[in-house]
Amino acid sequence: MNILFVDDERFILNATERNLRDSEWDIDYALSGPEALVKLSEKPYDVVITDMSMPAMKGDRLLQEVREQDASITRVILSGHANQSIEMGDPELAHRWLDKPCDPEYLFQVLQEIEAERK
Repeated sequence: MNILFVDDERFILNATERNLRDSEWDIDYALSGPEALVKLSEKPYDVVITDMSMPAMKGDRLLQEVREQDASITRVILSGHANQSIEMGDPELAHRWLDKPCDPEYLFQVLQEIEAERK
């Protein structure tokens, strides 16, 4: 499974990379929505996990672009904002919403569930 994590905070991406390094998944990382779109144009992804609050492009805008490019990509929000109804005007924009900080074991479990759903 090809996964793209997007967050403007490098320490979040570094922690995620450390926590998932032993997985069998192919995981890439982007520090912004525009960088993620470049990566999406270069390689197919099964899952995109993004933060909502990023300066260059908000997570909801990124997920709109991802959905327009390929609606089969599983879209996940990983955000520290507890009220998702305020953040997201389109309830079908993301398949899952994870609160930040996310327990590494729970994140791994969710990714396993997504992988099983995609098969």
